[in-house]
Amino acid sequence: TGHNISNADTPGYARQRVDLTAAYPTNRGSFFLGLGVNPTAVSGIVDNFMEAQLVSLKSGLGSSDAEYRALAGVADALPVTEEHGVGPAVEKFWSALSELANNPGGQAERLNLIGSARTLGAVLGQTRSALVDVQTHLDKDLDTAVRRVNTILPQIASLNGKIVEGEVSGQRANDFRDQRQLLLQDLSRLTGATAHEESDGQLSVQVDGLLLVSGQSAASLDGSQLNSAGFHTVTYVNPEGASFDATSLLTRGEIGGLLT
Repeated sequence: TGHNISNADTPGYARQRVDLTAAYPTNRGSFFLGLGVNPTAVSGIVDNFMEAQLVSLKSGLGSSDAEYRALAGVADALPVTEEHGVGPAVEKFWSALSELANNPGGQAERLNLIGSARTLGAVLGQTRSALVDVQTHLDKDLDTAVRRVNTILPQIASLNGKIVEGEVSGQRANDFRDQRQLLLQDLSRLTGATAHEESDGQLSVQVDGLLLVSGQSAASLDGSQLNSAGFHTVTYVNPEGASFDATSLLTRGEIGGLLT
């Protein structure tokens, strides 16, 4: 009871209860005298189906949130109004060009075209600068997400070991499992990863065929490389150190949304 109360506000904590069985009675002549109860285990109140659904939903949420942030920045750089943005500037330039074509010798038309061209050039420069800023922020977000993944993976692998060690006696390692489940939700939000629990209680975690955690071994990601177009890629590094470009495989979660 004290453990539950103390952890009422702990993220990821699942309420626990003591499982009781009737104590073996003693024989008192013509009747059996009950001797109360014995605690047999401490169980976590967990709905495995709901936890699996939550992990799956985190993946979609992470991807959608990342794409929303990115597209909001693009929308600010490319406003759709009658006065501002590339569209109106292009229309004014073509209008001025058309007026000059109708009156090639007109001094006013020439000046108007020069002014419209300068305005269009300035708007294109501002738009490019705004889009570069958006990409820069996305690159920073991607780096942060990759670093977070590289922090989570060894923690899950370590908890796998603690759970196996703690459950040798047959008792469930509830607190370690709660911590691992919370990390798995965060990892799913970042990568869309899914997990499979082995018979010994360890989790195998993967995303689109990439094995991120197997038992007590963890892979890692590297988001520092650039492709020929100047966009960041994500490299997968397995526990043995072998690596390859996994950008095309990371299509879900926050990292997938950022890459998209």
